[in-house]
Amino acid sequence: MSESMKLTGSLHVLGDTQTFNSGFTKREFVVKVDDGKFDQFIKLELVKDRIKEIDEAKVGDEITVHFNIRGREHDGRFFNNLVAWRIESASPATNDPGEAYKAKAAALDASTADADEIPF
Repeated sequence: MSESMKLTGSLHVLGDTQTFNSGFTKREFVVKVDDGKFDQFIKLELVKDRIKEIDEAKVGDEITVHFNIRGREHDGRFFNNLVAWRIESASPATNDPGEAYKAKAAALDASTADADEIPF
């Protein structure tokens, strides 16, 4: 059994759900991870009932993906899959779109108030 891993990046590609003749379903997606000089594009998949984990995400969203590495052999060839089991928003959730602006304005007001005070 493999240890779970996680990565954080932006959702770059979101594929459609695929259903196979056996009834098995999966949905593939790609996460773009900033790795210094060259960005990394990591393809992962959600399977069965975990497909719903990515329903709220949109391309460009910052996400954290928890996944396991799976490997198998078929006819002398080896295959690896990165199977996601949980997806979280990497950016703080807010109900008010202006909340970030309000927080920055409050911080700016606080810093300018300190500058007006006499230091003794």
